[in-house]
Amino acid sequence: MFAEGLQKELTPLGLRSVIFEAGGFESNLTVAREGEQFAQPPQAEDYVALFGKTFGGDLPELMGDINKLTSAIVDVVKGEGLAKGRPFPVRVVLGPDALDAIRQKCSEQMQLLDTWEDVALSVMVEGRRETSSWLLDGCSMLNKN
Repeated sequence: MFAEGLQKELTPLGLRSVIFEAGGFESNLTVAREGEQFAQPPQAEDYVALFGKTFGGDLPELMGDINKLTSAIVDVVKGEGLAKGRPFPVRVVLGPDALDAIRQKCSEQMQLLDTWEDVALSVMVEGRRETSSWLLDGCSMLNKN
């Protein structure tokens, strides 16, 4: 809800915000830049054990193309390329692994809502079940401005 609230607060000021949710991309993030030195830069292998323990598997092959990432971000911000003609988004998912993971998360969230619906409704004031449209519109992730 932070991203949605931030965008709604900034829009009247003529500002926009967007969250980019990127999957795995190989990069030079841990490579020292000219004039910089790392005592011992972390390597992907350093994370293999932790990743396996946390996620129950091997470190996956990174599926994102870093050379395409910056172009996609610039296109979204400027409303060009693949973003042309689309409303400015609250968030954009970049990479097939992130897309699959977020789809899974949304599906699981719907299952949790169904499982716990009776608990959610157990605290309402008697006779007040309909949520106002202004609240639903205010919580919407789709840019309606």
